[in-house]
Amino acid sequence: MSDVGSVLKKERESKKLSLRELARRSGVSHPYISQLENGRTGVPTYSTVRALAKGLSVGYLDLLIAIGFVTDDDIELYNKQFSEELV
Repeated sequence: MSDVGSVLKKERESKKLSLRELARRSGVSHPYISQLENGRTGVPTYSTVRALAKGLSVGYLDLLIAIGFVTDDDIELYNKQFSEELV
């Protein structure tokens, strides 16, 4: 799994967003975002990741993949199961 904090910080900085601006856009408190970025808290919930994705204007699944919550194997398995259900 990727380091959640470093992925978030890199994405936030690439968008030139401050912690407070990301907090405003996502509804996640800026102290919590800071703790995530600095590795001082546990793994965020899926709902928090969804809110952060919205605040960063990135796809939810894209962020899940970037931070390692969803792997290529997960996607392959899902696609296989989904295609079998269609048959």
